[in-house]
Amino acid sequence: MALVINQVEKKIGCFEIALVGRLDNETSARLLGVVNALFQNRVNALQFNMRALDYVSSAGLRVILMAMKAAKKANAAFMVMEMQEPVKKVFEIAQMVPMNEIFASVKEADDYFDEIQRRERQKQPGGGN
Repeated sequence: MALVINQVEKKIGCFEIALVGRLDNETSARLLGVVNALFQNRVNALQFNMRALDYVSSAGLRVILMAMKAAKKANAAFMVMEMQEPVKKVFEIAQMVPMNEIFASVKEADDYFDEIQRRERQKQPGGGN
């Protein structure tokens, strides 16, 4: 599944980026382009709505981290909201220990995150895949 990026300026300088689909190696560059373009102008706040984000890889995490750093540099508020449980679990794990201290490669990290998200989906009612 592709990634759909919906960007809305809720108030002057306050942006929401809603993500739909998969944020992975193939789609993360598009999101990075959107984030970079956004910070060419004044940004007071940036929030990512991840209600419909089904999957995130290490490349996707990296783009979110870069957005967070850009917001900090711009003195802008930053938040991520409404994560699905499998995606939330990946963010929780990634924040515990720096990824380069756990994984030997990006592929290894992505394989691990794939498995975590698969397990979390199975815990949900209906046992989605």
